[in-house]
Amino acid sequence: MGFKGFVQSDWWATHANSIESGLDQEMPGMGSGEGTEGHREYYDADELQDSAPEAVDEAAKRVLAVMYRMNLPETTKCAPPNCKEYFLKEVTTPEHIQLARRAAAQSIVLLKNQNEVLPLSPASAKSIAIIGAAADAPSYDPNGAGQGQGGDWATGDYYSGGGSGHLAGNVVTPFDGLRAKAKSLNMEVMESLTDDPIVAAQVAKKVDIAIIVAGTTSGESRDRLNLNLDGDVDKLIDAVRKVAKKTIVLVAAPGAVVMPWRNEVDGIAIMFLGGQETGHAWADVLFGEQVPTGRLPIMLPETEADTVWPSDAADV
Repeated sequence: MGFKGFVQSDWWATHANSIESGLDQEMPGMGSGEGTEGHREYYDADELQDSAPEAVDEAAKRVLAVMYRMNLPETTKCAPPNCKEYFLKEVTTPEHIQLARRAAAQSIVLLKNQNEVLPLSPASAKSIAIIGAAADAPSYDPNGAGQGQGGDWATGDYYSGGGSGHLAGNVVTPFDGLRAKAKSLNMEVMESLTDDPIVAAQVAKKVDIAIIVAGTTSGESRDRLNLNLDGDVDKLIDAVRKVAKKTIVLVAAPGAVVMPWRNEVDGIAIMFLGGQETGHAWADVLFGEQVPTGRLPIMLPETEADTVWPSDAADV
């Protein structure tokens, strides 16, 4: 096949010494097996002594070849455990920020635009309301409690999935991004930044367009319990759409969700983990500065009954 890399296991995903079968490296590595959540190390010195020497040599060669091909001996900035300062170093640049904003905006999928409620402009709406707890939700900081410091390490948020790949930065919330853009156009902005349907409905009555931000999250090492959006927000959406002149729902999600209100609102758009420029990206699309070019990478079911439920059975 011409493959020139090496094969590495996922963390604690090795269940036998598989070096002769082509598994070159066990992770997370030496010193983290026995006594760590009951996991055993299969690639320690004793285990490898029972393996064919040529298989061990071949695995080592493949790993070292990649290291030298990538020039890691000369370019690696630090070696664990002496990497904290490097890992926490501020490396953001204006170019990075613009790239993040552009990528997030281009990823937005417009699902519904009834009677061309979008794009927004002072000509179509003198006032807007930004509604929902997800509109102003903070990002989860992986450098604080939760990453091996007493919390839930797998926690995700509306901007990034949870777990070992989770990142936090200077996140622009949907509320911040939408409000700033609307204000720059001299549009009146009201808000209800909770999932309280009564308060939301009171605010929605007073504006030309109600924008509801809803979402759900996911984390590494566990399944979502259902496909619902957080905060019982379906009730909020129903309350708002009954009194608002026009209602737009913005969804932040890590995967499939159900939208029982889809036929009752004027506009729907979805963003899949948009990162630190989420708020600016929403504003760019809603106010017509970026065409919503995203396409769904998954099916969005009408109900959970339209999904294939996970099972260990032979027939699903």
